[in-house]
Parts: sequence; C-alpha cells; structure tokens
Amino acid sequence: MDTIIWPNHLAAAGTKTHDIQFDATQYYIPLVGSNLPARETYIKVQSKNTLASANGVNVQILCKDGSLIVYSAGTVSPGVPLTITGSQLVAAAAAAGKSVDGVAGFAAIVTVNAPEADVFAYANMIDSSGAKRIPAKTFKGYIVE
Repeated sequence: MDTIIWPNHLAAAGTKTHDIQFDATQYYIPLVGSNLPARETYIKVQSKNTLASANGVNVQILCKDGSLIVYSAGTVSPGVPLTITGSQLVAAAAAAGKSVDGVAGFAAIVTVNAPEADVFAYANMIDSSGAKRIPAKTFKGYIVE
C-alpha cells in the first residue's frame, strides 16, 4: 500500500502526519557522584499535580559504555519531596549489568510525568567541603536550582 487515504487527505506512506507529545518534564543532571561515605548526590523532585496518573519518576542513567539505562525512582506524592541519591543510581546501573563511575561522576536525565509548570527540582552534592548545588537543566536549556 503506497498511500494512506482519509477523506480529503492524501499522505504518502511513511510521511509523518502527527506529533505525539508526552506532557512530562525532563531535567538533565550533568554531574551525579557517589563515593560513600565521602560524597553523595541528592536529587529532589516535587510536584503540585494531583492527578492519580501523574508524578511517576524515571531516571535515565548514562553508563560508562555510552548507553542509557532506565531506573524507576517511584512516584512523587503531591507536595512531598522525592529524593533520588547517587548511590541508588550506581546500584541501578549495576543491577542492569552496567557501570558508572561514582567517583568521577556521571550524567542523568530525570523525567517526571507531569507538566513543567507543576514540577520543582534541584540537586546537590555533599562532600567533606560542604554542600554544592548542581545545576539542573530543562529540555529547553533553562537552568533550575
């Protein structure tokens, strides 16, 4: 079949005719480290969305071989911070048969199943010299802290 036919519309097979968008929020975390007890990263996510189907959180972890694995971090209860630690992500990579370097650090993408206007996020790293903010970047390139 070479064409898809709708009333008054023709499109060649393979032609993109629709964009499907997922109303979710993504944050790029450029540096996640974990070297317990010396250093740990804490990513905090909150949401004001109260829909029952919203607020699921997945984290894509960038592994040493360049692949991404997905870790299900749970669901945010509206108004209550969900904490994701660097050690959780290191363990998730190991459970998937992959590795990350918790000492040198690695990147992650946090996806929350809620519109950006409903989600609040920040990340910090705590080590012997104190706490440091890690800039989280939205899909559009905006930095949130």
